[in-house]
Amino acid sequence: MPPGPAGPGYVFYYQDASGVHRLDARSGANSMLFSIAQPRVASAVSPDHSKLAIGYSGADSSRLVVVDVATGAVRRLHAAGRTYRYTLAWSRDGTRLAVGYFTERRVGRETLPGAGAVVMASVDGRLTWVGCEESKIVYAWVAADTIVVGDGRALYPVDVQGCRGDAAMRLRGKREVTFSPDGKRVLYLVTGQARRGQRTVAATELHVARYDGAGARRVMGDPYDPQHARWSPDGSRIAFDVRPPGGRALRHIAVLDVAEQRVRFFPSQTPEGTPRDTHPFWAPAAATVVHDRMLGGQTTKILRTLALDPTAVQTEPTVLLSGNPPGTVWGWADQSHLVAVSDQWVKLLSTEGATVYDMPGRKTMLGVAAIRP
Repeated sequence: MPPGPAGPGYVFYYQDASGVHRLDARSGANSMLFSIAQPRVASAVSPDHSKLAIGYSGADSSRLVVVDVATGAVRRLHAAGRTYRYTLAWSRDGTRLAVGYFTERRVGRETLPGAGAVVMASVDGRLTWVGCEESKIVYAWVAADTIVVGDGRALYPVDVQGCRGDAAMRLRGKREVTFSPDGKRVLYLVTGQARRGQRTVAATELHVARYDGAGARRVMGDPYDPQHARWSPDGSRIAFDVRPPGGRALRHIAVLDVAEQRVRFFPSQTPEGTPRDTHPFWAPAAATVVHDRMLGGQTTKILRTLALDPTAVQTEPTVLLSGNPPGTVWGWADQSHLVAVSDQWVKLLSTEGATVYDMPGRKTMLGVAAIRP
């Protein structure tokens, strides 16, 4: 059920097959902001979570709008032809958007950007062209006047005035390329090779580099099979899950301290046995993660404080969800409430393990925020 009248209310922005909706969980009011013509929608929440930028394809054109999260007021920032798609990144101060809009073309087996451009959009509707020629995709805003753009084959950090830059990072062979929240670094997975007896097999490796691709370092590879890597909120750590050598059916949580370049492992042991821990997702509190746990055929989603500081008081994990499917963590509505989604449901959960609000699934979450009276 929704939060009580005296507490904070929550507003959900989501996409389904018909369009983009705003749901006020306190009142139950559900309004469709606009309909969509195709399912691909780009969205980006401003750093202070007060604004939500949405790029979508409508009946006659593609459009970029910014939504006031508290009120639902919509302002159009840009429009293009119906076949264009958007990529978005907010400036560090939340006053501007880097916008890549482009059509798509097939080149052999690749899908690359065709027509389009990269522009700067201010929240009051002013547009300025960055001046990139081949690059039409925006990946991240990494410094005061530096964005990362790309042409589908490589990433280029460039100045927002004139698209000037002299660095590049090739994308071939890399997947799950993710920039840190502070914009200083990038992580990615690559598929390497490892020898197993007389065989050569594929092996996943986790790499970290500067945002421009320089100083790339292999963090971990075979036999640990690192997966599901996530930056901490401040960009100082990366959590991921690994396969311990000799325990092929098990997974443990591991954390890389980026500055110290040190990996720590957090294997678990319970009275029922050793669980399989996967899919870590950082909480706003620096040493706390949510992750999936499988043990004895039962799957749970737990909130767990990692012993990053051995002197800190450690608490028992809190079970947030039990059953199958456990869903995936979409993100946090505030310091003490997170959103988990599956095909069957969307749930707002408190860090104490209570379900505060739920609704049917098959929705793509775009934004969730607490709205205080």
